[in-house]
Amino acid sequence: MPDEEYYRSLGIDPTPRPPAPLDAEELKEAQALDAYWTPQRLRNARPLDDPDGTPLGDVHGKGSALRAPSHEVAGGFDTIGVFVVTRAGGKEDRFCTASVVDSPSMNLVISAAHCLSDTDRFENFGFVPKYNDTSNPKPYGIFRAEKNRVYLDGRYLQLGAARGNDLDFAFVRVQRNEKNQVLATAVGGGNRLKFVGPGDFAQKDAHLIGYPGGAKRPRDCKATTRKFNDRFLQIDCDGYTPGTSGSPFLAEWDGRRGDVFGVIGGYKTGGPTADTSYSSQFDADIKRLYVQAVNDYEPDKASALGGGATWKHAKAITSGTFYDPAAFGPARAVARRGTDVRRTGTQDMIVLWDDGELSLYEGDGTFGFEKDRRLIGPNSTWKNAKAITAGDFTGGAQYDLMVLWVDGEVSLYKDVDYDSGSIQNVPEITLQQPNALWKHATALATGAFGGNKWPDDLVVTWDDGEATLYWDVNASGVHEEQKLANPGSVWKHARSLTTGDFGGADNNDLIVRWTDGELTVYKDLGISGLGAENQVLAPNALWRDHARVVSAGSYGGNSWPDDLVVRWSDGELTMYGDSSASKLGRQYMLVPPG
Repeated sequence: MPDEEYYRSLGIDPTPRPPAPLDAEELKEAQALDAYWTPQRLRNARPLDDPDGTPLGDVHGKGSALRAPSHEVAGGFDTIGVFVVTRAGGKEDRFCTASVVDSPSMNLVISAAHCLSDTDRFENFGFVPKYNDTSNPKPYGIFRAEKNRVYLDGRYLQLGAARGNDLDFAFVRVQRNEKNQVLATAVGGGNRLKFVGPGDFAQKDAHLIGYPGGAKRPRDCKATTRKFNDRFLQIDCDGYTPGTSGSPFLAEWDGRRGDVFGVIGGYKTGGPTADTSYSSQFDADIKRLYVQAVNDYEPDKASALGGGATWKHAKAITSGTFYDPAAFGPARAVARRGTDVRRTGTQDMIVLWDDGELSLYEGDGTFGFEKDRRLIGPNSTWKNAKAITAGDFTGGAQYDLMVLWVDGEVSLYKDVDYDSGSIQNVPEITLQQPNALWKHATALATGAFGGNKWPDDLVVTWDDGEATLYWDVNASGVHEEQKLANPGSVWKHARSLTTGDFGGADNNDLIVRWTDGELTVYKDLGISGLGAENQVLAPNALWRDHARVVSAGSYGGNSWPDDLVVRWSDGELTMYGDSSASKLGRQYMLVPPG
């Protein structure tokens, strides 16, 4: 079982906190659930992942081509069982495999997200550990799923099983059973959650245990896992037909419990054949869900970003810290998200639309965003905004929005905040009156490039190929200037700019998208010049023809602004999390194509 240090390393209080005893009404509900799931109903339940599949209690059919053999285990296992549900107004009884996860809350069960993404239609929803088709099919009874306590990643809910396949895992908190027993106490503990790092895909002597439709008992197989498509675990075991979705991949298995490091799901919801199964990688994404579930936070909701048809109209994107640190304490953060993720440096996103609308999206700390706050609706004035960028130009650790207008005016909107309401309520500072010079500016990017540690330095590209650094910009104007590239240079071909920390060492870097699709990072740009040039992408047709808007910020994973957001020509919005100066990071589809 995990020790206190394991939980503390995840930011979890290790103190056991079992669910409260059921009151009289809750106990009646638990007893009614137990009465509903008679041995015959359990036997007749069909797989959630294949409603036409073989019922749970039928004689096991022959699997496909033999890989590592699997075998039925008489009596089953204490920590492995089935989720059972009724769908379609009480007419369809279904099941998926699930297993107990060790936690201080003592009531967590893990399965596949694709089994649990439709819980608003579930009735009679409970977990039966150690199910077996005997005279005592529920040796530990049945544990009702807590209402509104199914934990799936919000991006999975938004993208679905195909596009969100690397997030195909879920946790469920369960109540006490009909005997008022706590799950972990009844079964003697759970399986420790094990995370899979880049070098951990190969696990020797791993066990895969699940309930295929047609199996009277769970099937067990021992084999070695390996990496598939860089994002999934693969295991070759015979006989894992529908019903086994959610089956745990177990390391250090002693016949009673072990370390769960995967569940059948992910690629093609676990695989198209019965002899090869897959799992999404257990990385920081499942760690976040686990912490949510243990701490009884509100589950994610489907992404509120909308669809690609809308995002085709995103004209510009910038990131920043758009909240008042003095007013945003831990209590407010817990109320807003369920956890104070802002301590990890999460940023937010402002989007300018081609109809003049301006929107603020709150970062959720997991490479996603909450529903937008409209700073101003469609209007003719903001249609004339040519470029936007954000930084701390006026002090106070709260970001300001800088706007370049088509007439050459440069404006600063001080301390933009969630609670600002309309942008018209934000103090406006004019840095440049309308003028002929700044009409020729083509792009802006803000970072900490010199002078002080604040993001108050501005890189500007001009239509004649000049690139300029202005450092220590403040409310009184644009001051110290350093020429980075002369007029007539290759910088005439710079299509867009953004900044972040892609090279480490807490120094800001400039990332440039060129007209031929090349993507370049200039590490540690500063007063002395551009710094070292690193090619992230060679010239290519995809980024040349289809990348429309590029921005960077700190949206998840670590606390550095190394997450790159791209809006494509078809409206798709993609994030490359934890990117470096030489390679794009893991890809997340935030908005599917329109």
